Amino acid sequence: MEYAFEWKPEFFEVVVLLATVIVCLVGHGVTIHSSYVYKLFIRKFGEERGKIQYIFFWRYSGLLFFLLIPLTAIYTLLSQDVTRYGVGIVNLPQSLIWILALGVLIVIFQAIFARNPVNLVHYPQIRIPVWTVSLVIKNSLLWFVYLLSYEFMFRGFLLFGTTDALGVWPAILVNTVIYSLAHVTKGVRETILAIPFGILLCYLTLKTGTIWIAVCLHFILAVSNDIFSLLAHPEMKIK
Repeated sequence: MEYAFEWKPEFFEVVVLLATVIVCLVGHGVTIHSSYVYKLFIRKFGEERGKIQYIFFWRYSGLLFFLLIPLTAIYTLLSQDVTRYGVGIVNLPQSLIWILALGVLIVIFQAIFARNPVNLVHYPQIRIPVWTVSLVIKNSLLWFVYLLSYEFMFRGFLLFGTTDALGVWPAILVNTVIYSLAHVTKGVRETILAIPFGILLCYLTLKTGTIWIAVCLHFILAVSNDIFSLLAHPEMKIK
């Protein structure tokens, strides 16, 4: 029995989506992991302030690679409207219930496990001994900027764009594999944990038709991890 592959118009969108996401991840990775870029900030701002500005640059660069470039692909290569990719605020009561319930569980989890020495090697990302309250606040706000862009690319642009052509679970599989691989530089533990978390965010995004649950839960995860890691880190404190 022969199987004839049939090219569908939706496959062009999948190719564009995958190519754009890979280019964005590689471009962002090369940029923020460049020793030249890091040393540039240290030379310009000094050791301590340079580390802060470097991480802020890391977050701001997410706007370009994870938001602006995918948006450009949507309006030029795909000729689609951005509302197709889950940016609308819909199913608000249901979304708030999920955010509240899972947000509480995430905070409890982080309060217990953020102090793990393996976690403290990477977090908080800003590696200075003394934090001010204003730095904690700015760090949290820039996490939101970064994760809004990040979730738009993964759970909006990539997930909604591939679901029509591939189906729900194949789209979730593709999304989760790429999402997990994006965490490889942060170690085996975080790469593995990204799998169930990625599946959960994909499921909730498709269930509610919006990326905002993913944005809020990822934001709660990142900020609570930073705060509990900061409090547990033996060489750091809040002034």
